[in-house]
Amino acid sequence: RPSPTFYTSTTSEVFSSGTDFRSWPNTHEAVDAIQGRGEIQVVDTAAMPPVEQVQLFAATEVLLAQHGAGLSNMVFMKPGTTVIEIKPPLESVISTIYSNLASAMGLGYLSVEQENEHAPVPASTIRATVDAALSNLGQPVPIMTGSLPMRLLRQLPRRL
Repeated sequence: RPSPTFYTSTTSEVFSSGTDFRSWPNTHEAVDAIQGRGEIQVVDTAAMPPVEQVQLFAATEVLLAQHGAGLSNMVFMKPGTTVIEIKPPLESVISTIYSNLASAMGLGYLSVEQENEHAPVPASTIRATVDAALSNLGQPVPIMTGSLPMRLLRQLPRRL
């Protein structure tokens, strides 16, 4: 989606969002490539009420999405399900955000590299990654990155 007007105003610190910031131009080819592997839904969570997002992701076995805030909906997925992140080149400080979140939630995690923030991703790569995810549902999750003290700290409850 194009950036909402807020992101193009002088009051914003970041002057783009949506497809202006990141895109996956051949999404339709990936959807075609994974047909027959279960129910497939293409959704825009920004246009969904929160209760619908929770219901949708609680019933999701494999989430395939480009790096971005929408991936945080994985917190509603059941342990043993899998997240596949379409991952453009990222600064090292944010490169592991979603793999660590998946690990903390007990989810499987796979990634597919994207050449840049707006590059197509080969449909054959998506198909192979989705097949790998489906064949490994319920398998052990990856260990969080970082030192042992930091991994332990990330697993602590956020409320007292």
